[in-house]
Formats: sequence, C-alpha cells, structure tokens
Amino acid sequence: MRVITKLRPLINERLQIAENAVTTRQKVGEQAAIAILLRHNVLTVINEIRQVVGAMQADERGLLKIRMNRHSESSQKLQMLIYCGSATAMIFLFIASILIHQDIRIRQHVEQELRESQTRLQRQADELLTANKELESFSYSVSHDLRAPLRGIEGFSQLILEQYKDRFDETAQGYFDRISAAARRMGILIDEILDLSRITRLPLQMQDVDLAALARGIAEDLQKADPARHVEWTIPTTLPVQGDMTLLNVALTNLLSNAWKFTGKRADAKIELGTMLKDGNIVYFVRDNGAGFDMAYVNKLFQAFQRLHSPAEFPGVGIGLATVQRVVHRHGGRVWAEGVVNRGAVFYFTLI
Repeated sequence: MRVITKLRPLINERLQIAENAVTTRQKVGEQAAIAILLRHNVLTVINEIRQVVGAMQADERGLLKIRMNRHSESSQKLQMLIYCGSATAMIFLFIASILIHQDIRIRQHVEQELRESQTRLQRQADELLTANKELESFSYSVSHDLRAPLRGIEGFSQLILEQYKDRFDETAQGYFDRISAAARRMGILIDEILDLSRITRLPLQMQDVDLAALARGIAEDLQKADPARHVEWTIPTTLPVQGDMTLLNVALTNLLSNAWKFTGKRADAKIELGTMLKDGNIVYFVRDNGAGFDMAYVNKLFQAFQRLHSPAEFPGVGIGLATVQRVVHRHGGRVWAEGVVNRGAVFYFTLI
C-alpha cells in the first residue's frame, strides 16, 4: 500500500511534465519542449518510477512466497487429515466387519434355535394331536363301554330287590340299595369326567355374553328345583363380558350351584354375583354365607375329586371347581378363593 501511495505522485508528476512539453512543442517548438524536459530532470523521475515498480515487484514476490508457503502448509495439513481420515475409516470398517460377522453368527444361531424350536413345537403338536385322539377314544369308551355294565349293575340290583325282596332281610336289602346308589354315583362321575374332557377340547366361540342374565337363569332353575328354600340373591342388572357363552354358563352354573348347596343349612342364605377392581382389572366373584372352608386346604379346591366335605354332609363328586378352573384358564384368566369355616366363601375369577 505504501509503494502504491509513493508511485501515484511520481506518475502524476511525469504526466504533468509530458503534457507541458507537448503543449510547448505545439506552440513554440521542439527546442522549447526539450528545454522543459531537461529543466524538470525527467530521467530522474523515470528512474524513481522504475525503483518504485521494482519495489512493488519485490513485494509481490514476497507475498507470492508467503502464499506458496501457506499453501504448502495447508496441503500438508490436508494430507494429514486425509491420512487420519483414511486410518479412521479403516478402523471403522474393521470394527464394522467384526460386528457384522458377530451379527451373522448370532443370527445363524438364532435361526438354528428357531428351527429346532419349530421342530420341537411340531413334535409336541403331533403328540398333542395324538393325545387328543386317544382322549376322544377314551371318552367314547367311557361313554359306551362303561355305561353298559353300570346300567346292568343298577338294573339287576333293582330287579333282584323287586322280585326277591321277600327272601332278603333288611341288611341284604340295604346292601342292594348301596350297590344301586354306587352305580348311580359312578354314572354321575362318568358324566362329570366327560364334561370336563369336553370343555378342554371344544373350540372357543367368542361373543358378547351377559353374565348377569346367565346367573338369573341359573338361579331360577335352582329355585324351581327346591321351591321350599329361601335364598337372598344379589345379581347386577347387567354384566357384559367377552367369552364362550356355553363354557361360561358351565362355570357359572358350577359356582352358583356350589353356593346353593353349601348354604343349604342356613335359613338366611345369601348368594351374590358381583365385580370389583384389583390392580386396574375387573374381577368377578360369587359370594355366599354358607359352610365355607379352611384356608389351609385352599390348594385342594380346584383339583379334580378333591373334596373338603364328606358326601354325607354335602353331596357331589368333587369335579365342579376343576371344571370352573379349566373354563377360566381357557379364557386367559385365573380363579382363586377365600373362605372361613361356617362363615361362607368367595370365589374370584378374571377373564381377558
């Protein structure tokens, strides 16, 4: 900048001298113009201009050298960045290849486990299908092959009592009565076993079901069967659920029939169907104020043929609650109970 500032007045001075010389030459003559140039020492001005231009060239060369040095440094830094980037990329590629290899191995392992699981599931499905066929065959055998001899035992016992009653004393007649009663009980037990087996095998027919309407129908049937009894029923106006109507009717029939049976010795019998909230879920319950049970034996309640009361005290074969449990489980729920001896029981169940 300083060189340019110095050069500008020299150039202006040189131009002014040249302009005066040209004007003088045109007006006076060539000798007068030469005299003007000599008087103003034009050569000295030109030399000064050359020196200034030389200084400018030197400055430009210095600036060019600085730019080249900076460019060289930038090139070195760029090369270093490229090398570092390349090294980083190689490291990332190496790590990625390891991870991909591990992922492939894990995926292959998972696929192998899935294939093995599918094979096991298929084998289990085949075994289950075979077991179901065997169960159906067993049910058919029970239904037809065992019923016939039972009918024979009961029929012949009654026939002997009718035709040869006079030949037997009271003890013998009592024996035949017990034989007939045992045969009838065995028939009931077979029916209960078949019902339990059928519940396990039947496909679910999901639909809208009103538990309250089912309960009112069951209560009416129980009351008609024993009109002399007085029971205070508490059933909501409506209780809509999603489920298989047939199976839910079976479960509710067993629960309400149990409540009816175990309140048989109370003059102020009470049976209630209701709901409550537990952990944000709807829980259904059947409550009664009957005989109740000892909570020490609560785990036996839902096992088939497990009874907490003798048949003489309360009749039954001990399979009703096992049926209830299977129905509830098939609906994705669970069932449990609470009770106090002589103060009643509550049976809870959930449905999905």
